[in-house]
Amino acid sequence: MFAGNMKAVADHRYHMEAGNTLRIDRVRLRDGGTYVCAVSTDPVMELSHQLEVLYGPTVVTVPQSGLVVAERGTDETLQCTADGKPQPTITWRKQSGDLPGGEKVAAGERYTVSDITRQMAGVYECVADNGLGQVAVGAIRLQVHYPPEVEVEKSTVYTGEGYSVVLVCFVYADPPAKVTWDREDSTFDSSRHSEPDEVVMGTRHELVIQSVGRDDFGRYSCKATNSLGTMTRHMSVTGVADRVEITSEPVSTAPDVYDLSWQVQSFSPVQEYKVAYRRSKHNISVEQPSVWKEVIVPTTGSEPVGDVLYHQRITLRGLEPATAYDLKIQARNAHGWNAVSDQFRFATLTRGEALESRIAGTGGGSSRRLHPLLGSALVLAVIILPAVL
Repeated sequence: MFAGNMKAVADHRYHMEAGNTLRIDRVRLRDGGTYVCAVSTDPVMELSHQLEVLYGPTVVTVPQSGLVVAERGTDETLQCTADGKPQPTITWRKQSGDLPGGEKVAAGERYTVSDITRQMAGVYECVADNGLGQVAVGAIRLQVHYPPEVEVEKSTVYTGEGYSVVLVCFVYADPPAKVTWDREDSTFDSSRHSEPDEVVMGTRHELVIQSVGRDDFGRYSCKATNSLGTMTRHMSVTGVADRVEITSEPVSTAPDVYDLSWQVQSFSPVQEYKVAYRRSKHNISVEQPSVWKEVIVPTTGSEPVGDVLYHQRITLRGLEPATAYDLKIQARNAHGWNAVSDQFRFATLTRGEALESRIAGTGGGSSRRLHPLLGSALVLAVIILPAVL
């Protein structure tokens, strides 16, 4: 390269300084190697320098196309190779969410996805890092082929005549599925469905009924088909009221009565309610619940709120003190009785608790002392009521 001050190399990046120092500008990978400084003595004296050029990571996916196609239920190994000096370490991550094993990252040149499901599809990233510069990232897209999977937004859709209604199903399939709507036991106008919208790894399909008529009530199906299979999910369009929601507190304000209130959504006027209640098996002194007592409640005094939400309130009398009760309600409109509400439980107070409330409300100061028997009743109430609840 140099003999004294004579330069024998054409690369302008190499310079001789002070007769014995070699300077290399803008070092490149090919500059790495062994450099020998020789002094023409007898014998010749030599000094060797080893130049190691460090460089940041690069990564190559296997296959280089970055696409891996797998069938549902199989295993697939994702792989990449990395170069750099020092040798990079490799970790795997998923572009969206955690890896299938639940971990955020996994180390190694290979990552195996076992018993593949559609949720495991997506972009997996191979990250190479050796501490020099930026990390290198290679992406492999895992595409999972599987037969259609169909989910419905609501299995039962409540509506009324003259209202518009939208039935929704979500379809997940690869290859993409053909989706059809149908209605049982009836001719069906298939033009009433809208174009699908993309959702994560699937599509959202809607069937729109602009003005519901009596003939539109019934059971509908959303059917998806691709080359791997077919799946159908059903949903019902009904005019009956939705389930009743009980809004009253779970503890009464008296030993023998309970103020019950509820609300219900109905697209047709509610005609009557059926309230059923019984002593619960959760009472300390009751091994088996009593028989249901049913009360038919007219809609007098209940006004709709916002056209479709109805409120109602009644008082149940003749109840037993310090007792837990089970309760359920149904509503009837022009289309029939709705489904029974979720079972509700309430409890009455002891007579001592009610008497304490009356005495406290008469005045006389907080220092007024109660009769010893009343005090015993209050202690008993403290013991019994939590057990009842």
